[in-house]
Parts: sequence; structure tokens; C-alpha cells
Amino acid sequence: MPSAAHTFTSSNRATQITDVACGSGHLGIPHGLVAMAAHNAVGVYEPHGQGAKSCVRTLKAHTDSVVAVAFIRRQMTNQDATQEEAAIVSASADKTLRVWKPMSTKVSTDAAKKKESTNSEWICSAVLEGHTAPVNALAVMKGRRMPSLGGKDLIVSAATDGTARIWERRELDAENDEVTCVQVIKTGPRYALAAALGVLPNTDIPILFLGGCDNMISVYIRSGSQFTKMLSLQGHTDWIRNLDVATFTAGKNALDIPGLLDGDLMIASASQDKYVRLWKVSEGGLAAAAESAVVDRLGGLVSAKDETKADADISEFNDAIKMLEALVGDEGEGGRQLSTKAHIIEVVVDNIKRKYTVMFDALLIGHEDWVHSIAWAPPIIKDGMYHQKLEIVSASADKCVTVWRPDSGHVWSPDVRLGEVGGQNSFGFYGARFGPNSDWILAHGYHGAVQFWGRRVTESGETWKPIPGLSGHYASVEGIAWNETGDFLISSSLDQTSRLWGEWRQPGKTQVSWHEIARPQIHGYDLHCLAMVHKYGFVSGADEKVIRVFEASKTFLESLQNISGIVESQEVYKERPIGASVPALGLSNKAILPGAAIDTNAQLIFEPMAPDVVQGPPLEQYLIQHTLWPEVNKLYGHGYELISIAASHDGKFVASSSKAAVRDHAVIRVWSTSNWKESQIPLSSHSSTVTAIQFSHNDKYILSCGRDRMWSLFEAAEDGTFKLTVTNAAHARIIWGCSWSHDDKYFGTASRDKTVKIWNRELATTNADAALTIKMESSITSIAFSPRFHQQNNGTNVYLVAVGHEDGSIQIVSVREAETGLISTVAEVGDIFYLPVEDCPGAAVKKLAWRPRDGEWVLASASEDHSVRIYSF
Repeated sequence: MPSAAHTFTSSNRATQITDVACGSGHLGIPHGLVAMAAHNAVGVYEPHGQGAKSCVRTLKAHTDSVVAVAFIRRQMTNQDATQEEAAIVSASADKTLRVWKPMSTKVSTDAAKKKESTNSEWICSAVLEGHTAPVNALAVMKGRRMPSLGGKDLIVSAATDGTARIWERRELDAENDEVTCVQVIKTGPRYALAAALGVLPNTDIPILFLGGCDNMISVYIRSGSQFTKMLSLQGHTDWIRNLDVATFTAGKNALDIPGLLDGDLMIASASQDKYVRLWKVSEGGLAAAAESAVVDRLGGLVSAKDETKADADISEFNDAIKMLEALVGDEGEGGRQLSTKAHIIEVVVDNIKRKYTVMFDALLIGHEDWVHSIAWAPPIIKDGMYHQKLEIVSASADKCVTVWRPDSGHVWSPDVRLGEVGGQNSFGFYGARFGPNSDWILAHGYHGAVQFWGRRVTESGETWKPIPGLSGHYASVEGIAWNETGDFLISSSLDQTSRLWGEWRQPGKTQVSWHEIARPQIHGYDLHCLAMVHKYGFVSGADEKVIRVFEASKTFLESLQNISGIVESQEVYKERPIGASVPALGLSNKAILPGAAIDTNAQLIFEPMAPDVVQGPPLEQYLIQHTLWPEVNKLYGHGYELISIAASHDGKFVASSSKAAVRDHAVIRVWSTSNWKESQIPLSSHSSTVTAIQFSHNDKYILSCGRDRMWSLFEAAEDGTFKLTVTNAAHARIIWGCSWSHDDKYFGTASRDKTVKIWNRELATTNADAALTIKMESSITSIAFSPRFHQQNNGTNVYLVAVGHEDGSIQIVSVREAETGLISTVAEVGDIFYLPVEDCPGAAVKKLAWRPRDGEWVLASASEDHSVRIYSF
């Protein structure tokens, strides 16, 4: 049975695309589980140590990008504050929301032969439809009190259609939920970008906060089944990007915060105006507000608890307001004004009118660019007691992740600053969140990487240490290739990077994990293809029409030895550059030789790998700046964007093709690696773009296929050049991929016409018919023969053919020879073998590649859903 050994993918560019499970797992969601939006799916990551995660499942059903993810939490009993995660809700640009919940594992012996999930742990239990535009905000209940609402969960969504919808979810059974839209709130053209949901202090009455393009926070109170707008909180001067709520808890271990009482609801808002504002909802009217610290409204600058304070104190208070307003800008010049007004609202609770005060509490100044997200530390629930830590983490476009804490005077200040220095992440971070018990922080940025920092508390103080995080391409992955010994995999993507994936073999541990261990190419053009020329060299093609040649650096080989245990002789290390850098405004990776001065004008400055980093996977900042491979050559000749590239197995030739609309441009150029020049005149046979090229294993043949629905076969002549042998209009639609069997006896073609055709090489020149035609259920985008025979239980040797589909499914086809010709097991109804749906990509499979290593069956896939996946059989 196949399984996804690892999935490499990136986070989406939105603020609320991660959430962390902090419960004990009684409802089936493990403690520390991370849910993350990845393209059109929700990635589920299990913890392995402090902060470290591995993707165990991708939940796929959305048809567009997922923009928000949240765990639905429940309070177990009214007497006990214990809270557990019950499900995941995701919101998407496809105008829908979906609820995912864990289910008991069920094993089906026949499911592997059908296109359905096997051994699945998650199921989509409900689809929430109603929005007429992309959903961009999501909220679920948070805080100390979580009313049962008659056994229903409350969900709030906001969309660019100018509405916010209130949903009630009720579980029907283990696999199905009933979700009803009970209210539609019209927010108008200045739609909401953020939402938060809590309860009024010491009640079970829900309170909703919406913030967005109008720069204000709208406050809604629920009465019966309907929310009513009570007021708008002014203060921010730009769009509000994120909201979060928490319940203040007082106790012997809590700070004595002036003006905050046990049960008060605390609201944090993050805005494009570079500031974080804190607000509070307290029980009581103006008298209660007067008892609060005056400074409480300004983040703790002055104290005036005594209501009979002299006029001098009032004057001092007013001077403090003017001072802070001067710090944050002049009102007449589009600056900010500190709103200290206490809003009084009346709510009927148990037929009694009760007053609540909503007011500004603190202004957090420290970021230098847009603040994208804000999150309170998760509560600590022990022995049924609920305690809220006064910690906030914010993420900003200024490349900083900041942890804020107040002192005993309620003065909030930055306590820890985490983030990046240098590199290409000029857009900073989109979101950050604490892990359970606040012992680690995760943050995600523009380029999709998820970074972790772990907290360590010692007698000397508190420190935060970076932890290997999650990385992946943030655009369609177009090409993948194993090196000749299967030690690592390289992928190329439209995100303009080539990334190298390898195993991390930790001393004393049997478990092997996969990680990104280098980023050999960071380019300025979209990358479409690549091919390994030899064990430590590759070529890549991009929109720039140039083929670039790369060789591994000495530092990479040393790192590979420490991370993956790959040991090479000194001859391999000899005369290799120690690294590479990119000059300002340049695209070429310039080699850095031992002892040579480093160009301080380079965009990426290389530094030797530090001893404490070399033992494990590099951190994101190191990957961006210090893992480039030196570029040794550039090949010019194509007049349009590169589409396909292949290298001979002996490393002597490289063949390439580019985008073409006429026959003159639809040629294959063959390059000699001895001098990196064209070895012959271009090979011509196609009339439009050549989509794939493959050398036979004995390097005597070149196979190509194209948009003209044809495949062509070129054979090596005695003079070393390749000549056209045969061409065949084989399919009714475009041919996306081709592949050779390991013995070069057969080759296969995959087409949009939903067929895979297997051809006998020897008969192909005289017989226009395929040896075997296999009809599929959907369009096919990629194909790969296994590197050797697979021996069945009866001793029969069969070819294994991996087939990738446009819908993201991957299928393994078993093909054997018989007296009457080739026979495929999929030719018989019911014998189709699909990889489990939950392990397959969520969009078209662009490339498939088997690992060239005896003793194991490992398949890699590249997909339009931005993922690289490695399957182990």
C-alpha cells in the first residue's frame, strides 16, 4: 500500500491560514496539530518535537485558494473549563466554507482498486454555500466561556460580496453535519477583512467584532438568533487586517492589571496603519469605567484610580494624550487620534438590563510597516481551571514577528522580536501564532515558508531558538528530477526557484524525514524545466529563453554528508567553489572560490555554514541566502520560453525545446556537454510546442511529444548525431508526457484525450498502431515507467507505469508481456489501482519520477497545486 512519505507545500498569502490545536485530543484531534491553508487544500501537520511538523494529510475539496482556517472548539462541561477541538472549518475564494472532522479509521481491501479514499482520517462533513464572492474572513467562538447554544457551534464568515453570514453547525452522525445560515449581515462595499467571536463577560451571549475597509471595528450583540449592531470603534486610520479575542483571568498567579477585572473580554486589532490596538469589554457602566485606571486607556502611561484626583492629575492625563498623538501623527495631516471614549451598551440578560462598557485599552507601537496579524497566547487549562496568559504575537510586513507583554502597570511593550534579516522576503510576514502552552511560535510569509521558533526558559532567562520549519514552492511545480543515485530530488517552479529535497538521517534515530536542504537557483524568471546532467550538476530552462548550467558547491557536499550521510571522495570536492552569490541586478549565480573576497554588492552574501547548522536541515533564512549553486554556463539559441529539457544518461548530451507556434520554432536543440555548444542542426519534426523530451536509457534514441498530438523518435547515427526515424499522429488531443521502459523495449505517451498508449520501439517504425491503449477516466498529464521490473506473487515480471491526471489523481498501471502482446491489468474492469485520494495533489500532476534506487519503490510527483510529494510503496 503506498503512502505519502512527505508532502512539500507552501502556505497561502493570507493572514488567518493557520491554527493550532491546544486540547488534549479527546475528540480525535491531537494536541499540537497544525492546520494550514496550502493552495486549494488544508494541510494537516502532526508535531514531532518542539515546533517541528510533518504533513500527514491534505484535505482537498475546495476549487480555489483557501484563505482562512480555524479549529472549532468546544467546552466539555459547564463546570469544567476544559476545551477540545472538534473539527476544522476552512474558507475559500471559491465562495464556500467546508467543515472537516476526524473519523474512525476504516480499512477497505477493495478501495485501492477504486478512485476513492482508503484508511482516511478526515472527512468533509458539511459544505457552507451562500456567499456570492470569495470569502476572506472567518471566526469561531473563543474565550473562557463557550455556550453550547443547544448543541450547536457558531461560525461567522465574511466575504467580498459585502456580507457576513452567521452559521449554526449541528452534528448529525460521525460523517455528516447540518449547517444552517441563520443570518446575513450586510456590511456594504467596505467589506469586512477580519472577524472575531466571543461572549459578553459573565454571560453566554455571543458578541461579534468585524473589521475591514472602513477602518472601524463594528460590534454586534446576539439576541435570540440574530446579531444586532451596537456601535463602531474608531481609532485605526487604515484597513483592519486581523482581530482576536481572549478572556482576562485574575488569580494569585496573574498580573494585577489596573482596570481589568476577571472575565473582561480583551480584543486585539491589527491594521495597515502599523499599529496594534487593544480594546476591552467590561461589565458595568460609566461608574465602573471611572474606577478603571485612566492610563488603562493609553497602555499604562499614568495612573488615576482615585476618582477625587486633583485637577493637576487630569491635566497630566490630557498632556499624555497630546504627547501620544504627537508621536503617532498630527490629526490635521492624516495622523492618528487616540480615542478614549467609553461606549456604554445595554443588554437584556435573563430579563434584566445590564450595562457593559466597551473602550480603548492600549496602543502598541513598534512595527514599521503593515501589521498583518495578531494573536493572543492560547489559554492554559489545568485541573479544570482556565488561565489566560497576557501575551500577544503580531506579524508585520516589516519582517518582524513580535511578542508583546504588559508590566504590572499595564504598559505593553515588545518583549521579543523574531524574524528575518536580509534575503528576498521583502514583503515580511502574513501571520504568526503561538503553539500550545506558548512554547513555540510559527509564522508564515510572502514566499510561503512556515518558520518556527522554540522557547527555552532557564535560570538565566528566556531565549527563543529557530527550529527547522516547513517549506515548499508557492507556485505551480513544473519539473522534478532525481540525481543518478537517488540521493536527492530537485524541483523547478513558476515561483522562480529550484529547490533540493533530501533525507535527514539523525544519528541514533531510525526514522528518516525529508526536508528542503538547498535552494540551488533563485531566479528572476519563471522556471519551467530541469534535468540532471550528472550526480551533482543540472540544467534548467525558464521564460528568459536561456538554459543555465549549475554545479554543486563544496559547502553543499559537506552539508549533504552531515544531513543525509552521503560520503564522497576527496576527488569530488576538489576545486569546487565554496558557494555562490548573485550580484545586484544580476541573474547569474557567481561562484565564490576559496580565499576569494566576497562581493559586498552581491544581492546574496555567502557565508560558510556554521557548525551548529550543518548537522540539520537549514533554516529558511539560510536557504534563501547561502545555498545557491554556482552557475558554470549559459546556453543561447532558443527564441522563445523554454518548455522541456532532458539529459542523456551518460551526461554527454542535453536536448531542449521552447514554446512554438510554427514548425521553424518547434525544434529540439541538442547540446554537447563537453563544450556546451550545439552538437548538430536542430531536430525538426513537430509543428507546434514540444512538451516533453526523453532520452532512452542506452542513449541511442530521443523521444519527443508535443501539442501537435504527435510523437517523434530520433536515433543516434554513427557520426554521433541524431536522425528522425519515425513520427506518429498518435492521439486525438495534446500529448503532455512520454517515458521509456527501463529496458528501452517500450515507451509510453500520455494525452489529454484520456488515454495512455504503450508502443513497441522495434515495431513503431512499421506499425502505426500502439501495442496497448489504456483508457482512463480523466485527462492525463504525466507518465513515468518504473526503473526496473516488479515481480508479482506468481513470479511474473511486470512493468509499472505511473500515470498522473489533470484532476490530481495518480494511478499505477501494471503491464506485462504475453504471447498476444502487452496486457495491462487496467484493461480489466475493476482493476484500476489509484493512490489514496487524500495523498494525491489537488490539481494537475505536471511530472512524475521514480527514484533510481534498488530495493525500494519511491515515486515523486510535481503538481500545479504547488506541491512536491514523495510516495513510498
